[in-house]
Amino acid sequence: MSKVFISYSRKDQALVRKITEALSVNNVDVWIDWEGILPTADWLSEIYQAIETADIVIYIVTPDSIISKVCKQEIEHATKNGKRIIPLVAKKIDLDKSKIPESVQKLNWVYLEETKSGFDRTIQTLIKTISIDFKWVQFHSRLQVRALEWERRNKDASMLLRGKELREAEFQFVDSTRIEPIPTDLQRIYLRTSKTYSSQLRGYLIALIVLATIIFFTTGILTGFFITQPQARIYVGVAAGFALLLVIITTIIALRFRNEFSLQRYTDNLFPEVDLEKPDMLLPETVFISYKRDDWEEFVKPLVVSLREKGFKVWIDQSSLEVGKNWMDEINMALKICQRLVLCVSPTSLNSDYVKMEYRYFFHNKKTIFPVECIKTELPAELIGIQNILFSRLDILTDKLRDAGRFER
Repeated sequence: MSKVFISYSRKDQALVRKITEALSVNNVDVWIDWEGILPTADWLSEIYQAIETADIVIYIVTPDSIISKVCKQEIEHATKNGKRIIPLVAKKIDLDKSKIPESVQKLNWVYLEETKSGFDRTIQTLIKTISIDFKWVQFHSRLQVRALEWERRNKDASMLLRGKELREAEFQFVDSTRIEPIPTDLQRIYLRTSKTYSSQLRGYLIALIVLATIIFFTTGILTGFFITQPQARIYVGVAAGFALLLVIITTIIALRFRNEFSLQRYTDNLFPEVDLEKPDMLLPETVFISYKRDDWEEFVKPLVVSLREKGFKVWIDQSSLEVGKNWMDEINMALKICQRLVLCVSPTSLNSDYVKMEYRYFFHNKKTIFPVECIKTELPAELIGIQNILFSRLDILTDKLRDAGRFER
C-alpha cells in the first residue's frame, strides 16, 4: 500500500477531504495533519517525521497553499529527503511561479478537473503516477528513514547496513541510476560508510584467523621440539587446542558472512573507477554517452576508459552530475551542448525511456549519433539509416569521432 503525505492549506480543507477520501478508496494510505497529530505532540516534528516515512508527497496547489509558510516548509523538507512530489493543481489560479517552491516548478503537474467524471479521471491519474517505479520509491523511503536514524544517533555503527541489507541497497542503487527520486547525499554517505565498516570487519576477521593460526602452529612446534615435561606438554596442548578452536570459529564466521565480504564486485558497479572525481569539462566537443545501467560493467565502462585514453572528453551521468543539482537539468544541458552522441546499443538500452529521449533529441536536432552495437538487436526507425559500429571495433569509433569533431589529441 502506498504511503502518501498531503501538503495543503487548511483553507482548502473541504476539497482536500474529498481528494483524500477518493485516494483512500483506492487503497492509498494517506497521512494528513487533521488526523495524524495528537494535540500534545510537537506539531512540526510530527509533520517532518510523516514526510520522512512517506513514499509520495502530494502538494495541493491552490491560491492559499502557494502563499502558505507551512506548505513551503513541508515541500522543502520533502525535497531535502528526496521524496517524489506530485503537484496537484486543485483550483484555477494565475500561477506566479516565483511564489512556488523551485523544486516543484520543474515537475509534471496534475490538474484537477471539476466535473464528476473529470474528478475521477484525475484520481486515476494520481494513482498511476504514484505507482510508477513504486518498488524503488518504497525502498528509497525506507533507506532514508534508516539513514536519518543513523545520523540522529551520532552515526552509531550498530545501525549500519550489513549482509543482505547492504547487498540489496547496492543492487537497488545500481538498478535505479536513472529513476527518480534520485538517492540523497545522506543515503550515499550511509551506504559508503556501511561498505567501509563491513570491509574493516573483514580485515579484523582475517587478522584474527592469521593470529590464531600462528599461535596454533607455534604451540605445535614448541610441543614437539622443546618441551619434554609431560605436564608442560599438556598445558601447551590445551593452548594449541584453544588456538585451533579459535581458527575454526573465526573461519565459520567468515564463511557465514562471505557474501558480506564479497562487496567489491558490487561496489565496482555502484562506484565505478572511471576517474569519477574528475569529470570531463562540458564542451561542444565532449562526447555524450547514452546507455542503460545494465550494460555498464561489460560494455560502457571499457568504452569510456578507451575514449579517455585516446584523449576524448566524455559526458556520462555517473561522473558528471554534480551533487545538489537537478539531474534532469544537467542531462538536458549536456544534450544541448554536446555535438556527438555515442549510443550503446542493446535490447535493454533501446527499451529505456531515458535513452530514447537522449538519442531522439540528437536525431531531431540533426546532431551526430554513433550507435555502438554492444548486443545485437533490432534498431528503431530513427537509427536504421545510421551505420552501426561493432563494440569489438572501437578503433573505428575513435576515427569517426575525430573525423566528425575535427579535433586531435
